[in-house]
Amino acid sequence: MRFFHRIAGNLIVLAHARGQREAAYRPAARWRADRDARIASTVRYAARSVPFYRRMFAERGIDPRRIRSPEDLRALPLLDKETVRRDPEAFRARSWRGRTATPFVTSGSTGAPLLVYHDIVSMLANIAYGERSRKTRDVARDRTPRVLSFTRDASTGAKVQAIYRRWTYIPSRPERAHMGVDRPFAEAVAMINRYRPDVIVGYGSYLEALFRFIAADGVEFHRPSRVGYVSDGMSAPGRRLIHEELGIPVVSSYSAMESFKIGFTCEAGRGFHLHADLCHVRVVDEAGADAPPGGHGEIVITNLVNRGSILLNYRLGDLGSLSPEPCPCGRSFPLLADLEGRKEDLLYLEPARVIHPRAVWDVFARLPSIVQYQLVQRAPRVFGLEIVTRDPAEGASTARAAADALRGLLGDVEIEVTSSPGPLTGPGGKARPVVCLCAPPDPVPR
Repeated sequence: MRFFHRIAGNLIVLAHARGQREAAYRPAARWRADRDARIASTVRYAARSVPFYRRMFAERGIDPRRIRSPEDLRALPLLDKETVRRDPEAFRARSWRGRTATPFVTSGSTGAPLLVYHDIVSMLANIAYGERSRKTRDVARDRTPRVLSFTRDASTGAKVQAIYRRWTYIPSRPERAHMGVDRPFAEAVAMINRYRPDVIVGYGSYLEALFRFIAADGVEFHRPSRVGYVSDGMSAPGRRLIHEELGIPVVSSYSAMESFKIGFTCEAGRGFHLHADLCHVRVVDEAGADAPPGGHGEIVITNLVNRGSILLNYRLGDLGSLSPEPCPCGRSFPLLADLEGRKEDLLYLEPARVIHPRAVWDVFARLPSIVQYQLVQRAPRVFGLEIVTRDPAEGASTARAAADALRGLLGDVEIEVTSSPGPLTGPGGKARPVVCLCAPPDPVPR
């Protein structure tokens, strides 16, 4: 049976492979026509097969046949994560592709599970769509590249790779090694030197902390041809450290568990080119209206290829802006600039004072002995701080210095500091540097 699965899987990949390397360079009118056709098809499918949208279209008196373009999608309400989290089965299609779809669960930044289904056809087509970003990631032309991944064993990427191995024969698949994000940084460096990868991939927060450890300690290590971060963000100072100080180009693919293909970094360094014909992206302001070109706001997506769970106008929780200017690289796909990753927690202090996580980062940037931290606000004037230091023997003195530096930013607050010997991990293996457990005041101060 597996033999026939693999033959069928390869045929699906081949059926979607034609023209993918040139897809981003097509005239804009061509991919817009493909996008509009997929929008119309996805909305009709949702109205026919998905319980939530069957009810929604009937209750609002909307004819799904009239939704055929991005402008028409604005007539539909925005969808938030909590609505999907409460009843994920309501968004699962009752078609064959929906019933046989694979469930993916992520805890996200809040730790509350979110369930989304992906059908096998769209997952296999995802292999072919990967050719679009090939120019930005060719690293070993004369041999099979080696990839070292720092993620969880149960990550979405690991699950997708296992599905690919079960459903396809792909002879040029890269060699892959894996190491968990719960291992000490010294062990990670030893693994890099032993495996000598061409590419290192992993969560942005973890890789930034790992390379800060490498730079601070001055250890010798094998330099890969690329570092690629996924799933969560990497700060601009972190990217500069890896690219400019350590001399390793940094790339990223923009994806989420809700949509495997959203965008990919451009070698011109202007941002992420969007797979606009596969996933429609909007940027909205606080009122939910489309931000003007170049305007900053929240990213809203509509996955146009998945037929497992259908999410129309889904609030992804990331922040960014769409560039009003064409990219000099020659691609016609829209450019997403200033992507900030998941919404970050703000710290709410009394009276009426808000601290952004970037201000906290500035404090720790002046403490090079700290390679990773997590600051948790438990009450308006009560904080917990966990740090990982370059040298465990420096833990006590560094903890005192960190507490004093934070009080310079936060004022007269209570800070309990603990020192950890290894990498910090949070929900899904990713650790947010700043976590607020307090309810924001009402009204929220600006």
